[in-house]
Formats: sequence, structure tokens, C-alpha cells
Amino acid sequence: MLTVKQASELLGISNTTLRDRGAEYEKYLSDSANPGKGNERRYTEGDIATLRTIGVLKKQKAPEEDLLEALEQGAKLEPEDAPLVPARSSKQVPARSTKAEGKALTVSDAFTDALAAYETQIGKLQDKNDRLHDKLLEATERAARAETKLEAVGIINEATASTGSAAEAPTGSDTGQGWRKRLADWIAPKTTK
Repeated sequence: MLTVKQASELLGISNTTLRDRGAEYEKYLSDSANPGKGNERRYTEGDIATLRTIGVLKKQKAPEEDLLEALEQGAKLEPEDAPLVPARSSKQVPARSTKAEGKALTVSDAFTDALAAYETQIGKLQDKNDRLHDKLLEATERAARAETKLEAVGIINEATASTGSAAEAPTGSDTGQGWRKRLADWIAPKTTK
């Protein structure tokens, strides 16, 4: 994707004209061309082709109705010295002049650079996601261990509450199975996993 500066240089218009056309013909451009307040504008190849068409028709002094109709039909017009940018092809179409050839390479290079930057960013985000996933697994394991300890403390507290201390806690038939046996039975399956 191209920045405002890159797009305006490629199209041969000022940054202000580019922004104005972006706002006026927002319906025909990508969301990244008009991202909303506080977000940086970025232009796709399709946006550049649409803005070129607008520029060609404005230069020809076409009525606004004709311009809108051309945009509705998806027309892609090129000025005489502009490079041809294929809509869905990675191959460059031969430019009509040396000046246009330079512009075609600039667009291609800009998109290649942007793609490389996004791929790097995606790689970093995937690494961060993996680290966070590992931390989540560790936290889940710690929580499970803490829950086990809490349940054991609960059993001991239950037994001591009825007698006043763990040493005095009744065993055997005094409390059904006895708190020590209940604790041992409860811990045994947890430690054999």
C-alpha cells in the first residue's frame, strides 16, 4: 500500500487534491484510503487506478455524471504518459514511455516494500502469540496446582473446625471415614496422574 506522499507523487497531484478526491469519491476507494480520524491513509493498486481514472476525466473536463457513471462501471482510464497497472497480475505491462516506466517500477517497488514490511510484522505478531500461548499454559498449570492446594486446605479446615485443631481431629468411624483418610484418598488420584 502507498502512503499519501507516494500516491500523490505517482499520480502527479498534491496531497491536498489527493485527500479531497479521496473524500469526494470515497465510495469507489478502499477503506484504507479514508480510514477515519487519526488513522493514516493508505492506497491500494485499485485506489491508484480509480484515482487515475478520476484525474483523466477531470482533465478532459467530463461532466460529473459521466465521471460517476465511469466509476460505477469500473472504468480504468490511463493518461497518455501513465504506466499501465494490471488489476490482478503481478507482471508489469509495458509502459508507454521512459517516464511511465519509472512510475511503474515505483509502484511495484512500493507495493513490494509494503508487503515485506507486513510480512515481517506478521512474523513478529506470530512469535508474540506463541509466547503468550506458552504463558497462558503455564498460568493454567499454576492455577490447577493452587486449586489442588486450596481443596486440601479446605478438607483440613473442615476437620479442624469440628474439633478445634488438626491434632485433635477425630479419625475412623468418628467422622465417617475420618478426615485424614479423606485427605489421603483425595490426594492419591491427584499425584498418580
